[in-house]
Amino acid sequence: MQKLESQMSKTGFWDNPEAAQSVVSQLSGLKSVIEPVEELQREVEGISELYELAVSVDDKDELSQLENHLGVLIKKCEQVELAGLLSRPEDVKSCFFSIHAGAGGTESCDWVNILLRMYTRYFETHKYKFQELDITPGEEAGIRSITLQVNGPFAFGKLSCETGVHRLVRISPFDANKRRHTSFAAVDCIPVFDDDIDIEIDEDDIRIDFYRASGAGGPHYARADRSGCAVSERKEPA
Repeated sequence: MQKLESQMSKTGFWDNPEAAQSVVSQLSGLKSVIEPVEELQREVEGISELYELAVSVDDKDELSQLENHLGVLIKKCEQVELAGLLSRPEDVKSCFFSIHAGAGGTESCDWVNILLRMYTRYFETHKYKFQELDITPGEEAGIRSITLQVNGPFAFGKLSCETGVHRLVRISPFDANKRRHTSFAAVDCIPVFDDDIDIEIDEDDIRIDFYRASGAGGPHYARADRSGCAVSERKEPA
């Protein structure tokens, strides 16, 4: 964190906005880990001193208040411990978060809308910024699919566990006969990586194959490019 702060203080740091934003994002992620721990350490030291003082004067009211405060500190420690489990390099990054309706027709589209409201409230509670990138409304109601970009420390680490199929069983509000319906929605989460990632391709991993064929329309051949995709080319007669 000190290294990044020193880098930000240098002249011309903001001359390259994209690189500067990447550093700011890394610093924000580190602070979200370090600052809660430092705050807990200060609170533990403070409550320890108050406890010794309350015991020395036998102040039962103060001891009762300290016990309540200790319960709050334990919950904060559990949150810090959870953040410590998010140890993958990509966990600290922002993410692309998408929800897609599955089998169930209008019911599934409405289920996507319900999930979206739940997740956006979670984002607001945890002070995550989110932006709608793409949305496809349902034919009658709800949402067929939606993609959001969620920005904030550990956004991917916390939201990646939501990946998978979510199922809802309920009495359908869209069914006049009030029958029970099962709806499905798929949630996907992808980390946002920096644009300055260097991709190295080992020449030993590349294979180029050439194929020749004959047929109506003159001689032609097909070849495979570096990505492995077949490219068809026609050779005109002289």
